[in-house]
Order: sequence, then structure tokens, then C-alpha cells
Amino acid sequence: MKLLTLLDPATIVACILNLLLPLTLLCLVALIAARYGFRHNPAIRYFVCLAGLLFILFSPLVVIVRHKLGFGLVNVPLPSGFFMVSTPDAAVSAAPIASPGMQYPDLYAASLPGEWLARGIWAALIIWAAGVGWGIVCFIHGWQAAFRLTRDARPWKAWAHVETRGPLERLLGCALPPVFTSSRVVSPVAVGLFRPMVILPDGLTETLPPTQLRHVLLHECSHITLRHTFGGVVARVAAILFWPHPLIHVL
Repeated sequence: MKLLTLLDPATIVACILNLLLPLTLLCLVALIAARYGFRHNPAIRYFVCLAGLLFILFSPLVVIVRHKLGFGLVNVPLPSGFFMVSTPDAAVSAAPIASPGMQYPDLYAASLPGEWLARGIWAALIIWAAGVGWGIVCFIHGWQAAFRLTRDARPWKAWAHVETRGPLERLLGCALPPVFTSSRVVSPVAVGLFRPMVILPDGLTETLPPTQLRHVLLHECSHITLRHTFGGVVARVAAILFWPHPLIHVL
């Protein structure tokens, strides 16, 4: 019971609404721009989605700053004392001294709706925290799997494919990112945030014709040159923190 009184539920409701409304509006604007405004330009569409996700990650900080400055997008008009959580003893002690013939409202009965609503708010926060915790566990597990994958990968023998490397670097406009091979993957992947690399399945470079190999490497190396691995991390963090919001997952 004392836990319910640590924070004012009315303040929690106002903060949540101040966060959800601009967050939802931002998602809608980014989705409409990506799907209709830049549907034929993948690079700009990716930038719009990534910018929207970055703004969403910083939205709680914006809400806190707005709250400190004393203004926000939402002002919740709640009845005075609606969220008052009390016990029968507290209600009796808070009641005015009765005089003969004087009548006053039952404060304990009046506080029951607010008490149950406060319990519901705290239950929702606990469910949200549990979802965030599970998402963090999955994120750490995936990070460890990527670390093991990069640790066991072997450098690709690029010198044996000079006819592929040269045209590929001219298409990318830069040096070829690190390319490795591994028996742990069944299809080409780009992995890594700080030291990204391309990992190819063992034997793939020996079985594909030069043209097809160039196309495969161009696809995976483009993920690295365009910083798609960073965008993937941003998307996963946003999905963990705001997992109940469906538009976050769509974005």
C-alpha cells in the first residue's frame, strides 16, 4: 500500500499521455513520409525511419524537460483527491471533528475508485517493466551470439578473387569492408556495430560465378557502408523500450 503513494498516479497518467501522444504522432508522420513520400527512394526512406526512431528514443527526456519547465501537450483535469489512497483509519483521522447534526462525506468510500485506478496503473507499469526486462535479455543473448560468430570467423581469401574485388570497390566507391567466412552461417550476413564485417558461408565464394558473387558482396557490403547495423541496433532498442506501442514495430 505504501508503494502506491510514492508517486502521484495523476502525475504518472499525465506523463504517459504527454509521452504517447507526440510519440504516436511522430510515428505516423515518419511512416506516411516513408511509405508514400519517399517510397521510391530507399536511402531517404531509411533515413526518415532512422531519424524517427532516434527522436522516439529521446522522447522521454523531452517529456522530463517539459515537465520541469512546467508545460506539456496534455493537462489531465482530474478531480481533487480522486487518486487519494487511504485506509479507514486515515479517513477517520482526516475527517473534521463532528458536531451535533453535522454530516460529512465518507472519505474512504470516495477514495476507492482512485485506489483501484492507482493499482491498475502500477500493474501496467510492472507489466511494461517485465517486457523491457525480457527484451534486454534477448538483446544480450543476440549480442553474445554475434560476438561468437565474429570471433570464430576466418578472413576471406580476397586475393583469389581479384576480378571480383576491383569492380566491387569501384561500385561501392570505397575500400571493401572486412569479409570473412564461417561454417556457422548458412547465408551471407553483415554483422557488427563498432567493427562491422561481412560473413559468408564456407565454400560460397568457390561455388558462385564471379558476377553472382559480386552481387552478393555488393548487397552485404552496402549494409555496412550505409550504417544499417547501427540502424538495426536503434530499432531494437526502441522496440524494447516501447514494446506495447504497435506503431514502433511498424516503423
